[in-house]
Amino acid sequence: MTETRVYIAEVSGEGADALPADRLKKAARFRFEKDRMRSLTAGRLLHQACADAGIPGADEHVLTGKQGKPYFAYHPEWRFSLSHSGELAMCVMSGREVGCDIEKISDKETDKLAKRFFSAAENELLEKTAEEERAGMFYRLWTLKESFLKCTGDGLTRPLDSFTVRIGESGPEIEDAGDGYTYRLYERTGIDGYCAAWCERAENT
Repeated sequence: MTETRVYIAEVSGEGADALPADRLKKAARFRFEKDRMRSLTAGRLLHQACADAGIPGADEHVLTGKQGKPYFAYHPEWRFSLSHSGELAMCVMSGREVGCDIEKISDKETDKLAKRFFSAAENELLEKTAEEERAGMFYRLWTLKESFLKCTGDGLTRPLDSFTVRIGESGPEIEDAGDGYTYRLYERTGIDGYCAAWCERAENT
């Protein structure tokens, strides 16, 4: 199974009553209402994705791996990833190992963050990018890198500057993945004020 489905929605409390108890408990732990709504919206997207995939109720039985990567307890043929930022939430369902990230674009301290977390090649790309487009490029790179880390399950255990995202005419690619797998990067464009990306793991090379 190689089909991938991408869901993005505005944050709201709509449909919360239909969500599994674990998702409701997780959302309730957030201190701020906006964070609760983001968690609920991400859960609603996963709930819908499960129904669309023909595995309704799979989101009621979610486990986590060693690095906190979630997976379905009874449906290993499907993988999923969730993300939220600002007023949007994102869910990706795939027959491959997958990770996704969505970020609201902001120009706050992007130069400092890039110098701290990005590889030399990525910083060079930012320096060559027109100033008015630099924040957008920063968040393109950030979401692509985060989606890769979420796909591998490494999360924050692997430094962001230990690998490089190259953006060329054929699209973004991962350099120095370092685990013998091939990864494919994708972007959802046309979302005003946001960058969104996902990463899928291909067959073992």
